[in-house]
Amino acid sequence: MTDRSRRPDALRTVWSQPGPTVRWLIDDGTDRLWPFLVAGEIVSLELFWDVVSVGTYGSILGEWSPLFLLIKLIAWTAAFAVLSGTATIVGRLLNGRGSFRDVLVALAWGWVPGAAALPFVALAALARVFGQHHAATWLLLPACLLAAWGFVSSARTVAEAQRINPLRGTLAVALGIFLAYAPILALWSLSGLLVAP
Repeated sequence: MTDRSRRPDALRTVWSQPGPTVRWLIDDGTDRLWPFLVAGEIVSLELFWDVVSVGTYGSILGEWSPLFLLIKLIAWTAAFAVLSGTATIVGRLLNGRGSFRDVLVALAWGWVPGAAALPFVALAALARVFGQHHAATWLLLPACLLAAWGFVSSARTVAEAQRINPLRGTLAVALGIFLAYAPILALWSLSGLLVAP
């Protein structure tokens, strides 16, 4: 265990020092916030997908029925678990030493900028509902920048969790994203699950 008097303000330091922050959280073993971070990241991603697809698929309000919402949230949660598992396996193949839980915590904290994009994505969804498509597009710009920051941050946190260099961490996260999310997005796009009736 680490010295409690030196506990970092993780929600602040993860933005500028993602690797050391996650290393402290993993070594300390008392992090209970990561499931809530994952929930925020999943809601942000789901809203982002709905806002981007609404121009093609119709009304955003029709896509948020309770049954579809439950199915989508379960699917995104499963995809996050697949992302964590894939990043763990790829990291191990690249001489990493992190466990599944270490990588899960690292990804949850690494994607904090993605959760921080939630207000922008929610406002973009609201703008789409009221037909303000240009405003929605401008609101998605900071969300995309935060998502890019989240990718870089998560690559650094996974590298720290696996104890590999950041380039290998980037490869682990990129392969994990491709294997976890591409099939879901392709399946939903082809099957019409996100299509409003």
